[in-house]
Amino acid sequence: MPACGKSSIGVSLSAKLSIPLYDTDLMLEAQYSQSIASIFRDVGETQFRMYESDKIKDVIGREGGVISLGGGGVLALPNRDIIKNNNLVFYIEASVQTLVRNLSDDSSRPLLEGHKDKYKRLMELLNQRDAIYNECCNFVINIDELSPHEAAKKIISKITNENII
Repeated sequence: MPACGKSSIGVSLSAKLSIPLYDTDLMLEAQYSQSIASIFRDVGETQFRMYESDKIKDVIGREGGVISLGGGGVLALPNRDIIKNNNLVFYIEASVQTLVRNLSDDSSRPLLEGHKDKYKRLMELLNQRDAIYNECCNFVINIDELSPHEAAKKIISKITNENII
């Protein structure tokens, strides 16, 4: 979901585990020399999702890293299959209240543009995506009361307790 902290948590995890971070949104911004919102506006959501799918295919093949996907990265069925195979996937879950709070000063989210009621729009997105996120993940981490640093520690604790690393 937008504003759940995927990028910030990814940075913290990468640093704590001393492994590379592959943030697909940041990689797309670098590749196209513009923000995600600008890419969305210039080419539309359908083309953006194709760019995103290509980037997911690129990073999934790399070993030993933290991958932070944009919230819509799992919408395409082929992406879900790629993501679920041979990857440890965490759903960074947040309540709509937390998402709205995190977005209080952020007007850069393309899926929220033109929507006056952020709460209602985020609830729509969550209703569309929650089952997909749960289908794709191995673990769910709720971040409502956590900082990105605390969420990263919780993820590391989970994979350590499960003897995954």
